[in-house]
Amino acid sequence: ALIVIVGMTIGFTLPSINTIWSWINMGLFAGLAIPMLLRWYWWRFNGWGFTAGIAAGVLASIFQRLFLPSWPIYFSFGVIALVSLTALLIATFLTSPTEKSTLTNFYRHTRPFGVWGMIRNGMEPGSVEGIKSESRRDFSNLFLAVPWQICLFLTPMYLVVHDFLPGVICLVLLVILSVGLYFRWYRALPCSSEG
Repeated sequence: ALIVIVGMTIGFTLPSINTIWSWINMGLFAGLAIPMLLRWYWWRFNGWGFTAGIAAGVLASIFQRLFLPSWPIYFSFGVIALVSLTALLIATFLTSPTEKSTLTNFYRHTRPFGVWGMIRNGMEPGSVEGIKSESRRDFSNLFLAVPWQICLFLTPMYLVVHDFLPGVICLVLLVILSVGLYFRWYRALPCSSEG
C-alpha cells in the first residue's frame, strides 16, 4: 500500500513521462549503483552494509523527487550516491564482517576482482594463481565483450527501425566479436567440476 501511495504521489507531481524516466534511470540508479557494485569488489562489505546502502539510496532518491525535484540530474545523482555510500560504510563498520570461511568459499567460486587480498592471502597458492590468471584473461576480454554487448543491443534496434546498413554492420561486428569471445574467453572457462 505504501509503495502504491508513494507512486501515485509522484505520478501526480510529474509534468511528463520523461521526468519519471530520468528519475528512475538516474535517481534510483544512484541509490542502487554503489551497493550493487561494491559487493563484488570489497571483502569487508557485508549484508548489513548492503541493506543500509540500498535503503538509504532509495529513500534519498524518493526524498529528492518529492521535495527537491528542481535539482539537476548531475547534482542529485552525486548527492544520492554519496548518501548511499555513507550509509553502507557506517553499517558495514558498525557490524561484524562476514565469516572468513564464507568469504573464502565465495572468492574461490566467484573469483571477483577488487580488494580481496585478506581472503586471497589465506588460500593455497595454486588456486590463487589460477584465479589471478582468470581475472587477467577476463579483463583483457573486456575489449571484445563491451563492443559485443553494444552490437547485441544495436543490431535488432537498427533492423526494427529499418535502418538496414548500420544494422548489417552491427550484425557483422557481432558475429566477428562472438567468434573472438568464443576462442579467447569461452573456451578458456574452467569446467564446472573444477569449481
